[in-house]
Amino acid sequence: MTVVERPLVETVRRPLRGGRRLATPQWIAAAPFFLYVGIFLLLPTAIVVGGAFIDSNGLSLSNFASMNQRFVINAFINSVVLSATSAIIGASAVPASSRSGYSSRA
Repeated sequence: MTVVERPLVETVRRPLRGGRRLATPQWIAAAPFFLYVGIFLLLPTAIVVGGAFIDSNGLSLSNFASMNQRFVINAFINSVVLSATSAIIGASAVPASSRSGYSSRA
């Protein structure tokens, strides 16, 4: 005669719902990025653009009347030259770094 004993460890049944995670929206992972972009990119842009059309009397285009002054034109030209110089230096540094053995590929 054999005796059937209970096993020392009982197995656990599968959950009825399949053990799914909570139903959270998928965009929630991108929320910190959107918050960062909103605070540090969109808000300052809105402030500058809004301020360009507002003076002490309300809505106006008077801020654009001073755009033809010499110092404004010089500032714009200096900005373009600085940007172009930075782009050229950055573009020439890429081939130099790839020759030195450093690679962006892992």
